[in-house]
This record gives sequence, structure tokens and C-alpha cells, in this order.
Amino acid sequence: MTVPDCLNKLFLLLLVLAVTTGCARKEEIPSANSGDLSPGPGIADVQPHTALEGQMGEHPASSVMEEINAYKARLKADPQDLEALIGLGNANFDIQRFGRASELYQQVLEIDPHDIRVRTDLASSLRNIGEIHAAIDELENVLALSPEHETALYNIGVIRLNNLQDLEGALTAWEKLMQAHPDVVYAPELEKRMAQLREEVLARGEEGDSLAP
Repeated sequence: MTVPDCLNKLFLLLLVLAVTTGCARKEEIPSANSGDLSPGPGIADVQPHTALEGQMGEHPASSVMEEINAYKARLKADPQDLEALIGLGNANFDIQRFGRASELYQQVLEIDPHDIRVRTDLASSLRNIGEIHAAIDELENVLALSPEHETALYNIGVIRLNNLQDLEGALTAWEKLMQAHPDVVYAPELEKRMAQLREEVLARGEEGDSLAP
């Protein structure tokens, strides 16, 4: 077996793992019993590719390599082919090559800075490579274009809570989310988590008061 054949087989194995584990760029709803996130219905489960009609998860893994090669061929012919750039970014995200996905999404935004779906996916990619503040900045850019953007508000709360331990910042984002989208399907779980955060914020304040001279 040649080296290229080995690499292709390894690549396909990674794709199978990505598809079967349901990798998606959107964050998951918070558990009412945990400070972290747990899988559940809501923003997180839907549309692993937010910017394209075609979804990698809908195709057999054996066809994905052909798709990726097709995107690369299109980009060779036209480096500004937005659909191909986005498709290639999505594919890299789904096999957890978040750095490369970030680069591709940034190329898209250089051409079309108003694509908020790609900017939201870029934020998730940046979070996955540890660029936490850059991820928040991208989500803030989304909100500058669309102040009530559901995913951006949700994900800012997730990142502020889980990566920065910023309870007040998470609450602020999620309160805006619930004001703008009170009927989202995950509202009951989110409301429970927000109530817990309010209690924690209050307890911290009381503890601080008790330590004051």
C-alpha cells in the first residue's frame, strides 16, 4: 500500500468518527444540574453546516474525500469561490482541524464580511483552538450586524460561563437571548440554569460583603 493510500484511509477513518459522533459547530444547551454543557435539543443539534444546503453528515464517508477534492479543484480555478471555501472550512471543522477551518472561514469573511453564519462558525473554531477572547470578539461582530442573533447570544453565554467563569456576563447574554427569543425550545432548561447562576452571583456577593472590614 502506498503512502497516499494510507493517508486516504486514515482521513476517511477520521471522517467516519466525526460523522458518527455528531460533531457540530453550535453549542449545546446547558444542563440544569451542571456548570458545564450537556447534549440536548436546541441550537446545538441542528445543521452541522450552517452556510450550505448540503450537509456532510448526509453523505457516506466514502464520498467525502471526493467532495473535498472537488472543493479544492474549484478553489484552484477560482480562489474566491465562496461556496467552496465554506464547504472546505466545514469539512475541516468536522474532522477537528479547527485551525485550518478558522483560516478558511477568515478567507470567506475577507470576501464577504457580512456573512454572519460563517462568522459564528469562525467563533466556534477559535474557541476550539483556545482563542477565547477572539471567539467572543467574533460573536460581538455578529451581534453588531444582527443584535438579536440567537446563536451568537447563546454562545457568548456559553463561552463566558465555561471558559471565563464570568457568571454575570453569561447571564447578561442569556437574558438578552430570552427577551429576543422567549419561545425557543430549550427555554425551560436555560431558565433553570440562569436561576442557578443568579443564586451563585448573589451568594458570591454576600460572601464578599462578609469579608469586608
